Amino acid sequence: MKRKARASRRRTAEYSDQWTPDRIEREEFPRLVQSLAARSISFVAQEIPHEEMVMQAKFLLDRLNLHMVSDVSWYSDGLLRAEVAGWGRSADSKKHLGVRIEMAQSHGGKSVRCRVWTFCESDVDASEWLMRVHETLSVQRHI
Repeated sequence: MKRKARASRRRTAEYSDQWTPDRIEREEFPRLVQSLAARSISFVAQEIPHEEMVMQAKFLLDRLNLHMVSDVSWYSDGLLRAEVAGWGRSADSKKHLGVRIEMAQSHGGKSVRCRVWTFCESDVDASEWLMRVHETLSVQRHI
């Protein structure tokens, strides 16, 4: 019975659209984005607690209509770190889009170092997508 169920799932996965957000598991996200163009930007969010920055990152994914594929927090070298990642399609459903936001609490906890990665099929699209994501995040942070 288990063998039959596994074979059925494998066939379903082979015939399904691999880009559909609810079919992408956390382990698949890094593999999928390797084939896409990536752009990143780093900044420091001043006077924002780390927990609030994580909530803003999650809100950003929701606002951009992306499916969350990663939401992890951990301590490293005594500092709180987090990663939030999402995946989806553009409004016209023609482009596959990804966002990964890495956050690290600064020493003293008064600011958060952020690095935002965007993924898209072409370099131009990835750059435009990065500007849109950063602009949306900046509006949220009231900069």
